[in-house]
Amino acid sequence: DVEPGWGRRRKTDDDDGSAFQYDQVFPTNSTQEDVFLSVLQNSISYVLEGFNATVLAYGQTGAGKTYNMFGPPGESLDDQDLRGLVPRALDEIFDRIDKDKSGSSFEVKLSMVEIYLEELIDLLKPNCNQKLRLRESVYQGVWVEGLSHFSVPTSRAALELVLGGMDNRTVGATNMNDASSRSHCIVSLRVERAMPDGVVQCGVLHFADLAGMERVDRTGAQGQTLEEAKRINLSLSALGNCICALSDPHRTHVPFRDAKLTFLLKNSLGGNAKTTLLVACSSRLKDADETVTALRFGARARAVRNVVKVNQKLCAQELQRLLDKLQQEHRALQQYCLALEQQIEDTISKDASSTPAASAPSGAGNASAGVQTS
Repeated sequence: DVEPGWGRRRKTDDDDGSAFQYDQVFPTNSTQEDVFLSVLQNSISYVLEGFNATVLAYGQTGAGKTYNMFGPPGESLDDQDLRGLVPRALDEIFDRIDKDKSGSSFEVKLSMVEIYLEELIDLLKPNCNQKLRLRESVYQGVWVEGLSHFSVPTSRAALELVLGGMDNRTVGATNMNDASSRSHCIVSLRVERAMPDGVVQCGVLHFADLAGMERVDRTGAQGQTLEEAKRINLSLSALGNCICALSDPHRTHVPFRDAKLTFLLKNSLGGNAKTTLLVACSSRLKDADETVTALRFGARARAVRNVVKVNQKLCAQELQRLLDKLQQEHRALQQYCLALEQQIEDTISKDASSTPAASAPSGAGNASAGVQTS
């Protein structure tokens, strides 16, 4: 059992006294709206202001990660109570855009990618023969080359795309979950805001619904399902290694490239993003080992600190204003340096004029120095 507040595990006779601290703990009677208001509402504000944000759903298979992210399988577009984080975020984003009074224009683009057996699949164009590749640059960070991005004018249009992508996602039945996700799924919303002064801000909101960690002896995985479980566990292990490295101040190397999942989430894990980790735990006693493992992962992840900055492109007028300001500061520094040089010269001249002229000694001193006088 997990208590609200600090996330302390209740102590039992065989407990080692471990405690786990989190920013929020949701009891089993929490609603989808409770989770959304606590986890995501502030992040949406950041995204609309040009910052990046990410929500990661982590936990064992069958713990409810996909339910929290999207809602129950086959969700109706009009189901208001059981909607997950993604449908609620879409409604909130477009509602705030409609209410914006700043005169800004907005464009929202949506993409959806699946990592299945370490291969990237475009869920919005599943039959596309183009091979997707991960690329990285200094200015763009990590992105998926060849991934389709659809412009969505309304939250309903965006949700229809998401539900269509979910239909294309790879799922399978195991002993622990009849509709187990056999892949990692990342939904990305890119919100571009053109402000009246010409400045363009761009915030990206990622939803990463990770496949659940599995114990093969419990899931009964065989054949293809077993191969899927191996790849899932390997990528989650790579994720754990990255979190350990990021939380250790003495580590200089973070193995992001060990798996496509960690490489794709590089910016979210240790870069320019406000990242929220949602740990889904099972309340069943037979799942205690997996629950403790997930809690430990969450505790380590909480120690990671990201540095976020606004993503914006300045207009020509704003760039000129910035250039003028820098030139003005440069001229002020030049004048300051000249004043310092003049002050130094004045000090040297003053010291030289106040020092008496040296006179040559006579007598034995001259003889010993080999100087003859007439």
